[in-house]
Amino acid sequence: MQLAGARSTWRRAARRIYAGTLGPAEAPTFRGRLRASIDAGRETWEARKDDE
Repeated sequence: MQLAGARSTWRRAARRIYAGTLGPAEAPTFRGRLRASIDAGRETWEARKDDE
């Protein structure tokens, strides 16, 4: 029961971030962190591909 409530809260927070209702100071850092982690994952994947 508690899990479902936490999940809906997380989803509401995510929607708020994408809607841009969070302050301009918060939203870009979230997006930037997300993009940085994606780029880092892509770099490690490319490096691993080169090793083979």
